[in-house]
Amino acid sequence: AIQQYALIALALFGAGLVLKPSAGVYLDQASFVAIAGAIFAGIAYTMVRLLSIRGEDNMIIIFVFSVFSSLFCVPFLFVDNVSLSYKQVILLLGAAVCGCCGQFSVTAAYRYAPAAEISIFDYTQIIFAACFGWIFFQQVADEKSYIGYMLILLAAALMYLVNKKQIKTG
Repeated sequence: AIQQYALIALALFGAGLVLKPSAGVYLDQASFVAIAGAIFAGIAYTMVRLLSIRGEDNMIIIFVFSVFSSLFCVPFLFVDNVSLSYKQVILLLGAAVCGCCGQFSVTAAYRYAPAAEISIFDYTQIIFAACFGWIFFQQVADEKSYIGYMLILLAAALMYLVNKKQIKTG
């Protein structure tokens, strides 16, 4: 367990190199919302793990998760009352399909392994976001970001090896 926490800390350090937070970055609204999102996602995925090991069907978990999330968000549709263009609707539908595929994958992952073992791979989202940012927006990462990406990948690979070793000895 100590090794797992150390590897999560390594991945978090790598994420910090990518994000390069400044002294006041955690005081703005966007950072607060992102941290709250991470906390609630951690709670949600812990519940997904609990339901999975109790034998709930993945499809039921994903359906209820999606329906509740959608219903919870409905009131926010009326806050700004902004109409969307055709292109925005298509992009949102694409995001929904990708999110659904991601949810299927994450739910399956939490069925087969504890949250502490799976969570390390969540950090690879930063790497995928950087790749897509480069492809679609020509965003170029700096040297610190590349070091951060390598630390995240290293932590994920080591977590895999630690878990594999524990399975053999356990």
